[in-house]
Amino acid sequence: MRCGAGCTALDWGAINKARGVYDWTEADKEVESTYGKEKADLLVILGYTPRWASSGPNGENNYPPKDLSDWSNFVSEIVARYKNRVKYWEVWNEPDIGFWQGSIAQYAELLKSAYVAAKKSDPTCRIVFGGMAGVNLPFLQRVYELGCREYFDVMAVHPYQWGETFDDEWFAAQLCELRKLMMRWGDTEKEIWLTEIGWSTGSPGIDEETQSNLLAQAMVITRTLQDIKVSKCFWFSVKDWGGPGYGLIRSDGTQKPALLAYKEVIAHLAGAKYIRSYGKDGVRCHLFAKDGLEMLVVWSRDKSIRKFPLPQGDWVRYEPLGGQVTELCGQSEIEVGPRPVLVYGKSQLASNADGERRVAGRLEVMSDFPGPQGRSEPAGRLRKRMAESLRKDIWYSIQIPESTTRLWLSRRNPKETPIIAEVHNDGVSPVIVELEARVGAFRTRARTTEPIRPGGKATVQMYLNLPMGYRLPCDTLEVKGRANGVTIPETRMQVRIADGPVIEFLANSTLEGKYLVECEGTGCAPSVRFGGTWTYRFDLSGVKEAVVDLCVGAHQANDWTVLVSRDRMQWQTLLAGKSNRGWQKADLTPYAGGEVFLKFTGNDQQLSELVLMTKR
Repeated sequence: MRCGAGCTALDWGAINKARGVYDWTEADKEVESTYGKEKADLLVILGYTPRWASSGPNGENNYPPKDLSDWSNFVSEIVARYKNRVKYWEVWNEPDIGFWQGSIAQYAELLKSAYVAAKKSDPTCRIVFGGMAGVNLPFLQRVYELGCREYFDVMAVHPYQWGETFDDEWFAAQLCELRKLMMRWGDTEKEIWLTEIGWSTGSPGIDEETQSNLLAQAMVITRTLQDIKVSKCFWFSVKDWGGPGYGLIRSDGTQKPALLAYKEVIAHLAGAKYIRSYGKDGVRCHLFAKDGLEMLVVWSRDKSIRKFPLPQGDWVRYEPLGGQVTELCGQSEIEVGPRPVLVYGKSQLASNADGERRVAGRLEVMSDFPGPQGRSEPAGRLRKRMAESLRKDIWYSIQIPESTTRLWLSRRNPKETPIIAEVHNDGVSPVIVELEARVGAFRTRARTTEPIRPGGKATVQMYLNLPMGYRLPCDTLEVKGRANGVTIPETRMQVRIADGPVIEFLANSTLEGKYLVECEGTGCAPSVRFGGTWTYRFDLSGVKEAVVDLCVGAHQANDWTVLVSRDRMQWQTLLAGKSNRGWQKADLTPYAGGEVFLKFTGNDQQLSELVLMTKR
């Protein structure tokens, strides 16, 4: 059962009334009722920030804490209190959208400090990555680059879909891409949990029967993805909140058909081994083995009723979920609709290697894992390095400029862009920390001037002298360190190499909001803004040259347009096309020296990333 931040008594703000002041009354009751009486394992979401601790202008609970030690103290206290009952802790909820009003770098700090604090209180607990809204690979890539691989045990995503039909191919493809990204960072063994998924009966076209069918289909597909370690699926939510919604139970306490479907899927698939999948002509069919029998789970991908020819074998009975069992007396086909049908029998499919499906095959598992920026490292060396003893209670964060999601380094003046590392000592004894930073063949070293006391932190600055002839627009920065001679986790991130300040952001991010001045009728997906019209404002005062790179396009290669203006009165076309999303470059030098506005408009246009390079 997933609970905690912002929705139940296991909430930071509800428990931690002031610095050092805790009221566990309601939280204890919740743990007793759910774990003690209902025997449910709990996945507790850690968050949200109390007003007294918040860095928000009005004490908002979705802002980072002003003092990270307030956060780590709370994590330490709650994990210690419930360590005999709670073993799973998720660090925030959907930190890639509005639930988190900090930067990606600040979330990386939150994750690292929570991991260390929790493991000190309960070394056997498991830390779950904050479930992302959708499968947000650009956000996750940034978090990996900031050195977080060692600071969580389970990956979590919320792969929601909308509409009356379930796109199982897109669903599986997204999760395979997630696994590929994790593998590129050496995370080959971590499980993937779907900590939210669901459909609302308050959405157009989703009646209660459709909701129950979609639930059953999604849960079956989830069971077919065990090869890529998708191991848990949490339905959001148990009960509707104030009206028709995502719940399995209506707000008046009565049960929806989705609850029956939920029970039926669990009853039939518990202990079942997934064998393979196949299907054609709009029918989905998945083969499982259980209790000496084989079981087909079959449904029509849309709402139509279709005839499904049974594979060769000794099939003895079938039943729709929640329906009547029907004996198969030599039938060669059955009718299927959107509600999954289960067919039991003794066939030869499981032992038939012809057409056997393996999810790992789609992953194209490689002998070498490519590095995050295209450089490769032999798999054996990577595994050996990962196995080295690491001191995780000493960690650092690379400070990212407020204008960008990535660090940028100057090839003109290294002192203009120092590499600043804030080193945290969450251990129990003072430490001296040594750091080395490297870009290509260029490297620099620095160390803390005095021992960092337990609970303290120190700032280390390093300068890389990149020659003017170093023309790569981006490269990989590696930072490695040791604390009292023991290796601490490294960071490996892409950095921009520029002649002047850089602005860079992912669409639908907190940083994007600093530049967004108009937003009419747009929608947001993981790191994508789409539809409607939106405008950004950039201050190019003191800038001599400026170039913007945009990952822009339109759904189904429709028309898209980017307009430019100095005053939002007179607009000119900067870029236009008829294509899916891809990288486009434009010169903004004619607009340097003052404010410039970029307006995005078109036929369902999309933007996922913007990079503005300047030269003073």
